[in-house]
Amino acid sequence: MNADTEILHGAAHARRGPASAPHPGINHDTDRYPSPGELWPYYGAGRAARAHTAPPGGEKIFWREAGGAFRLPRMSDSKKRKTAAILAIGDELLSGRTRDANIHYLAGWLTDRAIALVEARIAPDEQGAIAEALNALRARYDYVFTSGGIGPTHDDITVDAIAAAFEVPVIEHPEAIAKIEAWYAARDEPVTPARRRMGRTPEGAVLIENPVSGAPGVRIANVFVMAGVPRIFQGMLNAVEGELERGVQMYARAVTAAGLPESKIADDLRAIQSAVKGVALGSYPIDGDVKGVTVIARAEDAALADEAIDAVRSAMGALGFDAVRADRK
Repeated sequence: MNADTEILHGAAHARRGPASAPHPGINHDTDRYPSPGELWPYYGAGRAARAHTAPPGGEKIFWREAGGAFRLPRMSDSKKRKTAAILAIGDELLSGRTRDANIHYLAGWLTDRAIALVEARIAPDEQGAIAEALNALRARYDYVFTSGGIGPTHDDITVDAIAAAFEVPVIEHPEAIAKIEAWYAARDEPVTPARRRMGRTPEGAVLIENPVSGAPGVRIANVFVMAGVPRIFQGMLNAVEGELERGVQMYARAVTAAGLPESKIADDLRAIQSAVKGVALGSYPIDGDVKGVTVIARAEDAALADEAIDAVRSAMGALGFDAVRADRK
């Protein structure tokens, strides 16, 4: 980073001093996270160093070249668990008018890429609620995806909420405007003020390609801001795949017993979960507690997942039920 590098810590950001000046408290080789209560000195332009206390639980440090794009901290080479959250935005989701499809799709898409979707939230079309939820999620997870609220109408306020969360202004992004103009010119349609509105981004964001309808999404730090329309959301996901670092691969094994009530095997599952460390067992009844149950073992070690699911299968057999090493169809 050069002398004009800007450090963003949560909502507070300021310019760093000269390149020769030490910046105690931040390891720029690793961009490590602060410890709870730890003081992180930072420099204001032309002022002496001040200290900012890290919040309980710590918070991620992001940086950007002055006037440029926010960037993620550099990652270490060692594999570790990668986590993600999604913030779905829209009154239509909370009113029941629209059934969300993006959370389900994202969960499977991330699982295939060794990234764990850990939390999903839905926020109304209220700037404060969106910003509050986003700040909580982006401090906790490696990646945050938002869906919805980046269209051309007055209630599309996600860009404004994202900018408020990062405490940066909203700008008209020249490259976004160019993409929108090219898209509509190819269809011999004008770029109306409403369509031009889709070229607004938080300052410092970079664009996410939209192969479906032209108007781009944006990325700022570890937040990926995407459309709510499922087909567009999925296209944007494919566009950012190369920007995501995969974590530790999880292995899943399944066993199903038709006709076995979940309640009959509950004690066995508790005992197996306690005995086999490093495995998470999930029990999923089939249409209630009478038509059968599927149990899934998940672990970073394939052998442990096999060991746990074999124990479950044996327990099912001991109860007098045929068990098949497969998920329910």
